[in-house]
Amino acid sequence: QRQLEGRKSADVLTVLAAVVAMTVSATGMWAFFERYVPTVPVLIRIPIFAFLEISVLAEALRSRDNMREEVRRALEEGREPDSGHDIDGLAMWGLTAISGLLASLASTTLAEALFRLAPPLVAAWMWERALVSERRRTVRGNRKKSTWRISPERILVHLGIIDPAGKTTGEVAAQRRITIL
Repeated sequence: QRQLEGRKSADVLTVLAAVVAMTVSATGMWAFFERYVPTVPVLIRIPIFAFLEISVLAEALRSRDNMREEVRRALEEGREPDSGHDIDGLAMWGLTAISGLLASLASTTLAEALFRLAPPLVAAWMWERALVSERRRTVRGNRKKSTWRISPERILVHLGIIDPAGKTTGEVAAQRRITIL
């Protein structure tokens, strides 16, 4: 109960669904190894059959950490956080698709194949939606109500002493040339 305290029900259910989906996918991977790689002894198969599911989880956690860092940085810099996918989020989706596909290959019926393919994709979708909700809650809860029109930072930017955060050297150089013209 202490672990669940202060957590949203949807977030708890998302984690639960992900665990169930990983279990379904892992059983499919066990069958995949048994059917397509029968030369791998059981003692070796035990530690490696769930490697994709573990990789999916690691990438999902990295993606969440990247999103939290981006939101933190954006709030510090007074800008909207990027809403695009980072490489870890894309890797999570790719690994999920591969895991579901491989798990479904060892199926003997179409229904079994769909049963092994769908849960990992649904869990990835739920994880993605949880990240979006967390990003919105964090940004909404920490957004400044107003901003100073004249501040030391804005004065230094106007004088050309410092550059606005988030601009590349090329963008700054191009803007200075335009200003000079």
